[in-house]
Amino acid sequence: FDDAVTAFRQAIEAAQDESLRRQTSLLLASALLDKLESDFAAHKQSLDEVEQLVGTSRIRDRFERVAASGLRATGDRMAALARYLKMIDSAAAWDEMIEPELHRRVRRDAWMRAQLAALVEAATPSEREAIAATIRQRVEAAVADGRLSALRKVVAYCGSHPAAAPARLRLAAQLAERSEHLVAEQIAVGLTASQQDPITAGALAVLADIYLRTNRLELAAAHASRLDSEFRDVPLAAGGAAGTNAKEVVTGQAAAASIRAQLALRDALAASPSPERTPTASWPTGRVKVEIGHRTGINQPRETEYEIPIVGPASLAVGDGQLILERNAHRLLARNALGKQYLQVSMHSRPLAEEREIDPYVCAARERGHLLILSAGDRIVAMSALAESAAATDPLSPVAWEQPLSAREDEDDDQVYLYTQRRRRTVERGQITKRWGEVEYRAIDANANVQGVLGPITDSGVCYQRGRELTCVDPATGKLVWNVENVPPGCELFGDDELLFAAPHDSLDGALVFRMADGEPLGKRQIPSEMSRMTTLGRKILVWGQHEGQLKIGLLDAWTGERSWNRDVAEGTVARVLRDRVAVLEPNSKFAYLDIASGKPIFEQRLAAEFDETGQPRLVSLHVIASAEQMIVIANRSKAPDHSKDNRLRWITRQTPLVTGRVYALDPRTGSLQWPVPAEVEDQGLVTAQPAGLPLLVFMRHVSQGESRDNRTPFTTHVYCLDKRTGCAVMHVDSTTGYKFSRLDLDAASAYGSHWTADPAAGTVTCHLPAQSITFRFTNQPIPPEPPAQLADRDPDGEAARQARAIGSFFKGLGRAQTEANTPRREGIFGRDDAADVEDE
Repeated sequence: FDDAVTAFRQAIEAAQDESLRRQTSLLLASALLDKLESDFAAHKQSLDEVEQLVGTSRIRDRFERVAASGLRATGDRMAALARYLKMIDSAAAWDEMIEPELHRRVRRDAWMRAQLAALVEAATPSEREAIAATIRQRVEAAVADGRLSALRKVVAYCGSHPAAAPARLRLAAQLAERSEHLVAEQIAVGLTASQQDPITAGALAVLADIYLRTNRLELAAAHASRLDSEFRDVPLAAGGAAGTNAKEVVTGQAAAASIRAQLALRDALAASPSPERTPTASWPTGRVKVEIGHRTGINQPRETEYEIPIVGPASLAVGDGQLILERNAHRLLARNALGKQYLQVSMHSRPLAEEREIDPYVCAARERGHLLILSAGDRIVAMSALAESAAATDPLSPVAWEQPLSAREDEDDDQVYLYTQRRRRTVERGQITKRWGEVEYRAIDANANVQGVLGPITDSGVCYQRGRELTCVDPATGKLVWNVENVPPGCELFGDDELLFAAPHDSLDGALVFRMADGEPLGKRQIPSEMSRMTTLGRKILVWGQHEGQLKIGLLDAWTGERSWNRDVAEGTVARVLRDRVAVLEPNSKFAYLDIASGKPIFEQRLAAEFDETGQPRLVSLHVIASAEQMIVIANRSKAPDHSKDNRLRWITRQTPLVTGRVYALDPRTGSLQWPVPAEVEDQGLVTAQPAGLPLLVFMRHVSQGESRDNRTPFTTHVYCLDKRTGCAVMHVDSTTGYKFSRLDLDAASAYGSHWTADPAAGTVTCHLPAQSITFRFTNQPIPPEPPAQLADRDPDGEAARQARAIGSFFKGLGRAQTEANTPRREGIFGRDDAADVEDE
């Protein structure tokens, strides 16, 4: 190599032609750069020569990267900072893609932010202060300049440093003024976690301004209250409050007063609550009347709805509501906890006849602020739940960006399918039943690899995988930040703003770790198998399995390998993950509702023990439907969610699994039992997608009409409802015969197109069907005391039968009318004997 370098130098000196000299110089510079990259310390003496050789050529940027990284690695951090600043000041665009190493491409600004963070991490205290002062000087200049381009540049390169927070805040405020609400909100949401009170207060003020502009008046008022209570005397960072300039000083109290003045000026807070928020519901305390509407006779198209699970902590796009996919129409809806729709997004980009079928069971979504990102198995779709008009009257919110996950050449674009035909899927479905009873579905590509897993949404980006390519994009815009090739396909993605973990689903070789800012590989970490991973929270994994000789649930840091908490559970325990919390029921009756981050119980409660005749645990799964006022817990013992033992009873879809077991109502804050005893059901189809805020608990199932038990036999759909206030069955009285029914019969086809809404002001719950509606009207008409629905034991001398008789006698003794007490009445309304559901009064 030394001989070659000498020959190159001689050729440069001997060259008469300037073009030839220039070409030879670049060849020599490239060779020396290769050596600097491989061993900077050994070849550091050639740095000045290489800088002279590259001049202003196309490899100048590569030289600066190599020099800065090498200087940082060898401990000359201030010299490295000077190199980084020279790169920032160059004419190169901040959003151009560079290739720091083979198989990795990264946007220039993302690479720079990562390098500055690494520089600060390795620096001494005095060096850190010098770096902060340098960044602070540039930030102050950009804020004083005030132009959007100046703010974008300093945030792009230095935004991850705490000293750049004022520039990020000012940028968010300016973007809000330009109606770029979603991008502005994402910046401000990240700043609310700042350790600097003026920055946090300023971010709250910017968010309040965004919500005022988009008619989220309730949210704006909530942010004003927080400013006034938590940051009353805190001066907001420069330009944080709407309408102020960089030199004005505004306290949290003054910002809150300004926000409230704008709310008062509109005089619309009560009339225009934020659409995604669920209002507090107050229901009458008396009898429920059932009103069955007349069929319209119109053969309306059947639109099957499916609830899409939201992964990770709750935010503002969906919050305590639901994300619904209308499968045939390729439409996505968001509804609050009472079933009221406030968001509608069309997901088809070509005629419906040509669209590929979406499998709702492999879909999952994440949210951050009002940004909602959906993985549909074969594509990633991001959308804004912020209305773009000040009046917020347009129900159609635009898709922010979309990325396909399958190669275009693999699709048959010439094949056209009629709307009435079953359209092909681009992915298949895989199913996993976890050890704690939950069932998970995965999208599987043609090579049997998991597809469509979506990583967390962070300030650095959101990640997904297409084949063997791991990609990170800007969450609000979808623009590429970095990608890494040759990653094992089908990885589970999790992490935080610093680290991303990619865990192959079929490998025990550990998870690959990447720096979230720029995708730089950081090695591997051993983590528990997929069957032991309940969920993830940042870089931490909620783990189920044997630990120190005992079955435990615990929170494991995937980077350090340390557990922050553990909890012993008994064999036969079932659990259900609810966003950032987990419900756990042990067969010995212990129920716990835990905060995943801390492991501390929100509450604990004793329920009934769940053992069979031989003393073995009999729990199969746990179902939980939680609202702000009530938590419904179903301890399921049914091992076949799709059909009964005699095959006469069937689920409608996977979102109406047949359940058998006790049903409890608990206070979600204290865990206190809200019914005197649990209700009990057998082979009832739990509507898992029902709005959590309904005052009814809805069950729907198919029942065979004939003797045959195969799939060709016609079905009728039975609907049963429990009154959540009492646990009692809601009875329907036939207006003609006076007969009393504990169920409603529907045409089987109608059940696929049903959805439920509640209107507390009118005191009604409505089941919407394609050609009919059923209304449950809550009244103040008094009702006699009555026990929750109890399932009669097949053994008349059994424990459940004795308990049912005792409970019934107790409630009758509280004052039930004698005429009703003498009427034959079957308490076990949710059993298999449906013929007993009709009684003559």
